[in-house]
Amino acid sequence: MYLQLGAETSVRVKDIIGIFSFNTTFCCADSNEFLKISDEDGFVFDLCENMGKSVILTEIDKNSKIFLSSISPTTLIKRICDEKK
Repeated sequence: MYLQLGAETSVRVKDIIGIFSFNTTFCCADSNEFLKISDEDGFVFDLCENMGKSVILTEIDKNSKIFLSSISPTTLIKRICDEKK
C-alpha cells in the first residue's frame, strides 16, 4: 500500500517510520538543527511551496529520507487507516 504525500510523490506505508506535525516537531533548536543537517546531507525532500504541515520520516532501501508535505498529519494517518479497512 502506498501513501500519497503530495507533489506526485508517494511512499510505501511499510517504509514510514513516523508522521509528525511540522509545527510541534520543529519548535525547538535541536529539531531544527537535525532538519538543517539532514537537508545539507540531501535527506530532505520538500514537497510543498509554502511551510509544510507534516514531516514524514522514512527508510527506503536502507536510506533515510525526510519528506515535508503540505498535507496535515491527521489527513495522512486517516488515509492509511481508511485503506486498511
